[in-house]
Amino acid sequence: MRNSTASLCVNGGTVLEKFWIGLIGVVVGSVLTVLREHYSEWRAHRTDARYLAVRLTCLLDNFVGDCFEVVCDNGEQDEQGISTPMISAPKFNVNDLDGKWQSLPFEYMYEALDLPNKLTDSNERVSFAAEYGDGFPDYIDFFKERQYQFSVLGLQAAILSNKLREKYSMPTKTYGDRKPIECFIEHKNKFEASEKCT
Repeated sequence: MRNSTASLCVNGGTVLEKFWIGLIGVVVGSVLTVLREHYSEWRAHRTDARYLAVRLTCLLDNFVGDCFEVVCDNGEQDEQGISTPMISAPKFNVNDLDGKWQSLPFEYMYEALDLPNKLTDSNERVSFAAEYGDGFPDYIDFFKERQYQFSVLGLQAAILSNKLREKYSMPTKTYGDRKPIECFIEHKNKFEASEKCT
């Protein structure tokens, strides 16, 4: 019996001890490899999200500026005395952005990808007001609806831009002397108050 026990000892340790040490080494090595791969994927995902957030924020900021110009457009009368808008309706095309949309949190991705749908809906409402509102020559209903719709869209775009800036540690947007957010809120509240009265 002593001989069999002695034969299991090799260089001061048993074969069983060496087996367990080897097994633990393999498991630890595998876990470290998996952790390293997950960390690399997480960093790549984070980098993709930050890149797309920067691109999207720039697009949103331009859209906010375009909405502001529309909201400030009261139109001008042409030679026949008909009020016409001076500023074209803004466009917002998320297809212009390259990047991995799946890298953004769902809430932000949804808000950004839904904005073109909201823009289409707003343009339809403005067209309806132009066609069925008070019409010729001043088109007051058209301009009110247009200013309201683009105030709402401009606010939504500015809010999303601010969320992305906060989430991805980007600097706060400043508008200098222009105050689009305040303008949007003022036009939105004014329109909604006038709608309650009618």
